[in-house]
Amino acid sequence: MAANIAIAAANSGFDGKTEMPGSADSRESKNRPERGHERTDRSSEGLSATRVLAQRIILSDVILPCHIGATAEERAQPQQVRINMTLEVTPRPPVGDDLGQVLNYSRVVAMVQEICRTSRFKLVESLADALAARCFEFPPVEGTIVKIEKLERYAEMTAIGIEIERRRPDC
Repeated sequence: MAANIAIAAANSGFDGKTEMPGSADSRESKNRPERGHERTDRSSEGLSATRVLAQRIILSDVILPCHIGATAEERAQPQQVRINMTLEVTPRPPVGDDLGQVLNYSRVVAMVQEICRTSRFKLVESLADALAARCFEFPPVEGTIVKIEKLERYAEMTAIGIEIERRRPDC
């Protein structure tokens, strides 16, 4: 309870010198905005009134087999790769909890699986670039970070890989 009050105080700009917002003393002034503060309705209906600064889709630790390697021998058998991706999307909160208003995560996962299943790459950089490029086929994606790690290449380490960051040219 005390933590919730502290969070409410921090979010409201409460300085400890006046009555706590929401306390019995302040209930009568509930409908009156504080001087220098906009009223923000934090109920589920009021969330659309807040400004969304960023919105990201995150895929963490996706492990898939992929034909990848500098030599034909290395590419002959699939190797396990770990993929981490962050997709920065146009910041729009959904209205009415409607899946049709957001990028469906399963479409992104299916794209990653398809590229790893059907492609052969010499370089992890090429795989990362291919994944990043395909992300931009989804209209709300404005930028992406793709990290690829080969998990079975060297016995003396758990992984080796690359991380790239790309942004849509018009963003």
